[in-house]
Amino acid sequence: HDYYVRQFSNMKASIDIDNLTAGEFQVYIRMCGELLGRSHAQSPASPFIHGYLGRSDVFPKAVARWAMAYAGQVETDYAALLAAVASGRLPAAG
Repeated sequence: HDYYVRQFSNMKASIDIDNLTAGEFQVYIRMCGELLGRSHAQSPASPFIHGYLGRSDVFPKAVARWAMAYAGQVETDYAALLAAVASGRLPAAG
């Protein structure tokens, strides 16, 4: 039988990303992306996905556009959250 096991929490170590320099953060996110890509490459469906996507840059560019738009939305949502807390419309603990 094949089993897929995912560790819920890594108790071995952690990285405090709030204290990383801009360069260190770039290295960190690049490593995260590379590890994610490698783990997905282990999927039995990866040859089919590779064949479907081919060598064109259309898919990576589309993903990059989506990621930038998503990041912008997260920033907008966070600003709205801060404004709601500051105005008292939303209670916050901390």
